Amino acid sequence: VEDFFVKERPCPPSPEETLGPLQPMANFVAQPKPEASFPPAEPPVLEDDERAAAEPQPRPYHEALALYQQGRYAEAAEKIEAGLSRHPADAQALALRARIDANLGKLAEALKWCEEAIRTDKLDPGYHHLLAAILQEQGQVEAAMKSLKRALYLDPNFVLAHFALGNLTQQQGRFKESKKHFGNALSLLRAYRQEDCLPASEGMTAGRLMEMIRTMRAMSHCE
Repeated sequence: VEDFFVKERPCPPSPEETLGPLQPMANFVAQPKPEASFPPAEPPVLEDDERAAAEPQPRPYHEALALYQQGRYAEAAEKIEAGLSRHPADAQALALRARIDANLGKLAEALKWCEEAIRTDKLDPGYHHLLAAILQEQGQVEAAMKSLKRALYLDPNFVLAHFALGNLTQQQGRFKESKKHFGNALSLLRAYRQEDCLPASEGMTAGRLMEMIRTMRAMSHCE
């Protein structure tokens, strides 16, 4: 099965892919030093087993993400399933499971997982964009466009949603709408450097997307 989400080139993972939940700000506030001075306490000597237990363990999500980025989708599915069995309301993990199933050609399952991610977190525009990609692949173009509009309602600066709507409206011969969405995408892309990877793009750079939009507009005589 060809990759459902085409990866342009490796990019640094986004913060949500590499960091756990932020710690409360109070934990980072510097405390006043005590007036009395005492010798620093020696750190306890840990046995190997204790040291391993004390070290933070990677979340199943991060392990599954690493496998997904390597194209090892079946292994990624097993890993993320283990995580979801313990934390079934993890929207980020649900969305990754949807991406994995989409790349395995299991579009019905991908749709189910993506809808569950949206039920868990309705305000993340990326999940609506993901849903649109799955719906489009299923041939549900109108439903896909509604999902993209929801994504833009939540984040009007979502470049990929503008691009996707420009693409779909162009395919339908709605060139005025297509030109508007492509124009919005190009305007937003000017805030990026050519080599910047776009959020939720699976490695697409700003420069590459600009080239694609200009080519598509030229081919449809929308310029």
